[in-house]
Amino acid sequence: MKVLLVTKSLKKGGSASGASNLLLALRAAGADVVPLDAYATRKNMLVRAGRLAERVFERLFFDAQTHCLRVAPPVFDLPRLAQMHRPDVIQLCDVSGNVIRFSDLAKVAVPVVHRMSDFWPYHGPGHYQDSDDKRHPVARWLMRKTIFSGAPVPDMRVAPSHWLAGKLHARKPAAVILNAQAAVERPTPRVLEDGPLRFGFVSNNILEPRKGFHTLKARLEHLASQGEAVSLHLFGRIPGGNIPEMKGVEIVTHGPFPRKDLAHVYSAFDILLCPSVRDNSPNVLSEAMAHGCPAIAQKGTGMDSYLSPKAGFLLEFQSESPEKLEQFAQASKQIRESFAAMSRAAAEHTRRALAPERIGNQYLALYRKLLAQRDAKEHKR
Repeated sequence: MKVLLVTKSLKKGGSASGASNLLLALRAAGADVVPLDAYATRKNMLVRAGRLAERVFERLFFDAQTHCLRVAPPVFDLPRLAQMHRPDVIQLCDVSGNVIRFSDLAKVAVPVVHRMSDFWPYHGPGHYQDSDDKRHPVARWLMRKTIFSGAPVPDMRVAPSHWLAGKLHARKPAAVILNAQAAVERPTPRVLEDGPLRFGFVSNNILEPRKGFHTLKARLEHLASQGEAVSLHLFGRIPGGNIPEMKGVEIVTHGPFPRKDLAHVYSAFDILLCPSVRDNSPNVLSEAMAHGCPAIAQKGTGMDSYLSPKAGFLLEFQSESPEKLEQFAQASKQIRESFAAMSRAAAEHTRRALAPERIGNQYLALYRKLLAQRDAKEHKR
């Protein structure tokens, strides 16, 4: 099956990991994939200037998470690409109205599937429609005029977690297909080293509020107050370089890192902490598990679809009640006591549940279903 994979980027930004993993999965399942990277393609200086104008406007009048305006033409012309490559299916990754024209979806003769890490292309500003910001009505109006009018939509939208699928406000539900994760071969079982219990926090911007770094201080201090030696390893950018001190906790900053250093990153700590309330399917979680690293993550998010109960705990990070702090302490101690078994379970779960070939075959099954439905409609005509 020939698949035209269109994405914002395969190398730049967090969305690039999801697109790259999908490319890997489709090829592992035997698909003939033609990848198209909008970021690498947009060499036209006028288009680049238009993108810059859009972002300046959005950040000046709204916020960094709001996308509502298109000034320059989109990077790709879907009908022309379909005619050029003759695919069986067009697979969109993290695209927006700046990458394609949504109106073009009605002009192609093959099924279109859109895998998303959020739903702002359809909901408008505010990724999950849970903001009361009074500026958003204007942004939504701009979006309807310049990016997405409400129709048409792809043949199927795919969410990488059950939580995110539930956030799509539409008549037609989204399919749920998890992100693929390549297995990591470990020659020897992972064991705890002597010394403090090492926690890890990984984020492009450590202090970004929605990532939840601020929730860690009370929990780690509570654990340290019980006589546990604790260290916290931070991987990512720290704006201003200011990290609040934590009593009894050793803090080690490692800075940003290239993807080729993932093995080093996940060997630097024992337990990954993911307290974000807005992550639909964080790649850091599946990457850590693939490297045999147990995790403690925020429950009620996309991480529920990824974290095996044998490989960590889903807890509530948003409360600092004595009960919640003690739950964190007990979870940390249980991981320490059962570390070897939980480490093996983490790696085995990703190898089994998130294997690229397995995920790729789920997409191919979806494609075949959509193609059969389209053929049936054509036959009725």
